[in-house]
Amino acid sequence: EELRMVTVNIEYDKISVQCHNDFHEWSVALAAAESVLLYGLGSKRKTLTFFGKYLSREGDIVRLDGYNPDVNLSQFFNLLRLSFGGSNLGDGTFESYSLKKQSTLLGNLFAMERSLPLFILINNIDGLGLQSHLAQEALANLKTCS
Repeated sequence: EELRMVTVNIEYDKISVQCHNDFHEWSVALAAAESVLLYGLGSKRKTLTFFGKYLSREGDIVRLDGYNPDVNLSQFFNLLRLSFGGSNLGDGTFESYSLKKQSTLLGNLFAMERSLPLFILINNIDGLGLQSHLAQEALANLKTCS
C-alpha cells in the first residue's frame, strides 16, 4: 500500500509538471480568445493556482470556486462590476437584470475599458451554483462579449 501511494504521487507530480510546462501554450490560447478546460480525475485546484500566478504577469486574475455550494453567479458578476470599474452599469438596477444581461454589460465593459485582460479561473464549472443552463449560458456570454 505504501508503494502504491508513492507511485500515485510520482504519477501526479509528472502530470503536474506537464501542466506547468503547458502554461505558455494555454496563455497563447487565452490570448487568441480561446478557453482552456482541464478535466479528468483529481483536483485541478493546485494547477489553477499556479496557472493563475503565471497569468498574473499578463493581467488580472479572479478565481471562482464552483465547489462552494453557496456560489451565486449574480453576486459574482456584481462583485466583478464593482471591482473593475462598472459601478455605474445598470443605474443601480444591475442586480435585477437577468444573468445574460449582466454578463453582456460586463463583457462590453471589459472589452471597451480594460487595457489588461481579466482572467476568470473557475474550479469546477459544473458545481452546484454554476451547473444550470442559465449560469452556463451567462458565463459563455461573458466570454463572447468581452
